[in-house]
Amino acid sequence: MSYYFLGEKNLSKEDVAIKQLDKSSLLRTIDGELKNPDCPSEIMKLPLVVLDRFSNPEDWEWEVRLIILFVEEGKLALEVDGNMRVLPPSSVLYLNPYESLNVLDDKDCIYRLIPFNPYIINKALLFRNLIDGELQVQSGFRDFFYITPFFYGIDEKYLKLDFSHSRYLGTLIDELEGILKDKASHKWPYEAKAVLIQILYKVEGYFARAKESSRERESDPDAPGLVEKICSYMKDSYHRQITLDHLCEQFAINRTTMNDLFKKTLDVTVMDYLINIRMEEARKMLINTRLNMSEICDRTGYTDPSYFSRTFRNRVGVSPSLYRKENTKGSGRL
Repeated sequence: MSYYFLGEKNLSKEDVAIKQLDKSSLLRTIDGELKNPDCPSEIMKLPLVVLDRFSNPEDWEWEVRLIILFVEEGKLALEVDGNMRVLPPSSVLYLNPYESLNVLDDKDCIYRLIPFNPYIINKALLFRNLIDGELQVQSGFRDFFYITPFFYGIDEKYLKLDFSHSRYLGTLIDELEGILKDKASHKWPYEAKAVLIQILYKVEGYFARAKESSRERESDPDAPGLVEKICSYMKDSYHRQITLDHLCEQFAINRTTMNDLFKKTLDVTVMDYLINIRMEEARKMLINTRLNMSEICDRTGYTDPSYFSRTFRNRVGVSPSLYRKENTKGSGRL
């Protein structure tokens, strides 16, 4: 399993604990340290950082790393446990150590990450408690609910924020980063912890409201109307590069809810419906035009002719070439 977040590769645990990287480094603040005023020889360490790039460290000191990923500008393409996701601007994603993660494309994208060990919030939030499921009993605090969303399914812990919420979250992350960087007072670890909890509290609230909105939409008698609008959009735009994430952003609905609506209304998934539209249009073009395969591929929203041919064969039962040949005999079109 590969796990990516930013760190410097060849540091020992001791180096990681004490080294302060310069401003040119991608790692803006590394495992903080502060001498305890009650015991000058004791070092207080804070397993909490703000980063602006992923990397793959070979050595890291923390037992557990949960990550809040916030995309501010541009689009970030990721592969999480084999599933590709393109995160648009103003989106949030939770990540946990169980998930394999690969960055596919972060060019021209501005994003920040907050890796942290949850025990800085509450000492009961230990790795063994997360595994054993004893956390809620031992903690007894709301702190438990800050952590559980990190272990939801991928579609349940991704959210696109509106402008005001995105801006406020960015402000909180700026504040946290400033505290970790400046260490202006001897209370900075507690100030950082307070801001982290505020971030978790706010993001949890955003997720809760989004879930409630999705439930209301699912029970809405106008749900078939929404499906009809999405279908109409796909019929008009099938020649474009349409992804499920694009549709979710276009219609302000999450992936799970959209697929559930389509399964309930049409007994197919969203992308299956789109493929059916594309294959029907491809069949018409094969019979009624002299367009070559590459042109038909392009006009039905595909960029790879080989993939288009495989999809056509799987759906129709024969290759595009054979379909054209069998359906244009005697028409004089070939």
